[in-house]
Amino acid sequence: MKIQTYFLIILFLKNICIFAQSDFKKGYILTINNDTVKGLIDLNSDANSIHHCKFKTDENAPFTEYYPSSINGYRFDNGRYYISKNIKIDSTLSKIFLEYLVDGISDLYFFRDKNGDHFLIEKKPDDFVEVHKFDKTVRKNGVDYTTTDNRYIGILKLEFQDTPELYHKIENMAINRATMTNLLVDYHNKVCNGKCIVYTKENKKTIINFGIVTGLNFNKIILIKPSNDVGIDPDFLNGKFKWSAAPSLGCFFNINEPDINEKLSFQYEIKYSQNKQHATITKADIYEIKNFDGSVDFKWQSINQLFYLNYKLTTKQISPSIFLGCFYNISFSQMNKEHLNAYINNVFSHEINTDLSRNSNYFGLLGGVGINYSAIGKHGIRTELMYQFTKSLIIHFDRSLMLQTISLNILINLTKQ
Repeated sequence: MKIQTYFLIILFLKNICIFAQSDFKKGYILTINNDTVKGLIDLNSDANSIHHCKFKTDENAPFTEYYPSSINGYRFDNGRYYISKNIKIDSTLSKIFLEYLVDGISDLYFFRDKNGDHFLIEKKPDDFVEVHKFDKTVRKNGVDYTTTDNRYIGILKLEFQDTPELYHKIENMAINRATMTNLLVDYHNKVCNGKCIVYTKENKKTIINFGIVTGLNFNKIILIKPSNDVGIDPDFLNGKFKWSAAPSLGCFFNINEPDINEKLSFQYEIKYSQNKQHATITKADIYEIKNFDGSVDFKWQSINQLFYLNYKLTTKQISPSIFLGCFYNISFSQMNKEHLNAYINNVFSHEINTDLSRNSNYFGLLGGVGINYSAIGKHGIRTELMYQFTKSLIIHFDRSLMLQTISLNILINLTKQ
C-alpha cells in the first residue's frame, strides 16, 4: 500500500510541476507612446501586479518582463486594467502599476502591498488622496484592543464635500473594491449624470458552484497511546491494522470571490461512507505460561464534513490545485469488538469477547492536491488526492487512535461554467 500511495503522490506532484507555470491570459500593453500591443499577459497576484508585467505576443513566444517605467500600462481582455503612476509609498516616491477602477472627472485607483489595501482618488493630475483602512491599538483598563481607525470617513467627506447627500453612505460603508467603485459611480451620477465616466471596472459577482463528489477512501488505524496491560493489546503498535478501502458519496459547495482572488475558493463537502478496520493480536505473558491470539474489528458508518481552502495554480481549462483545511466526522452504527483465544501451556483454555466503546464524533486536518478541468458552458470536473488524519479517536482504557485516510475523489460540478 505504501508503494502505491507514494506513486500516486509523485504522479500528482509531477502534474503540478507541468501545469504550475505562468498563467497567461489575453490582453494588451500600452507602450510609452500609448501604442496598443495585443498578446498574452501573466495573471499575477495583487501584490506582484504593481511591480511588473510579463507579456508575450503568442503562446509559443518567450515572455518579456515590463516595469512601470518601461510601459504606460496593461489590461486584460474583459478584466483588470493597470496604469503606471508615480506615488509616495512610505514617504518614498515610487512608480508602480495602479489598478484602474474608475476613469472620470475623479479617478479611482487601487493597489495592495505589505501594509494592506490602498485606494487613491485623483481629481487633479498626479494629485492623489489616499484612502486606507487602518487598524489601531487602544489601551483600556490595562488591556490592548485592536479597533478600526475611521479617519477614512473624514477624508472621503472632504473629498466629496460638493455632494453631501453621499455622507450617509460614506459613514456606513466598508472599504473594498466594490464599495469604493460604487461610491465613485454615485458621485459621477450626482455631478454629471454619469456621462463623464470613461471607464468603470466591472465588479464580478460571487461564484457559487454545487456538485457531487464520489471517491474511494483507504483507512488505517494506529494506536498512539497505550496505557496499561489490559483490554486491547499494545501489539497494535506493530502495525497489525491493515489498510481498508471504503467508497464514499456526497455533495459539495464551492464559493469564490473573483474580485478578491480568482484562484482561491472556499469549499464545503459532506460525504457518507461505510468503514471497517481489522487487526490481528498475539500476546504472551512474561512467564510464557498463558498466551493469546485473536482479532479486533471496528465497523462504523460516517458522515464526514470537510471545510477547506482550495487554490488553483492557474486559471486555464486544465489546472492543478492545492488545498488545506479541517474536517468533522460523525460516526454511527458502530460495531467495535475484540475477540481473544486464551491458551495455557499452548493448550486452548477459553474465549474472551469484549465490546469496545469509541467516541462517535471527532475532528482532524486535511490537505491534498487536485487537477481541475473546466470549459465555458460545460460542467467542470476535478480529480483529487486527499490525506486526512485525526488523533481524536478515543477507545476505553483511555487509548488514543490515529486514523489516517487517503482518498481518491472525483468531483463533478453541476453548475455550468
